Amino acid sequence: YKHRKAIPVGMAFFYLLHMKKEDHSVFITFLNVGLVIGLIVGLLADNIGLWLPLGVAFGAALGYQKLEEK
Repeated sequence: YKHRKAIPVGMAFFYLLHMKKEDHSVFITFLNVGLVIGLIVGLLADNIGLWLPLGVAFGAALGYQKLEEK
């Protein structure tokens, strides 16, 4: 198990620049799923401004975690 420094969520998009091409699809998939879930929860809770960025943050975190498991 390798320990790596955590990156801030805002830096996740810069992390995309340093990824291999085949890893992009995994990260982007989780990012899109988080975006859609955040949008749906935001619409249901009537607070899109909170849930949309939270969904993107959780999606980016899960995508980064899946990349590290590879």
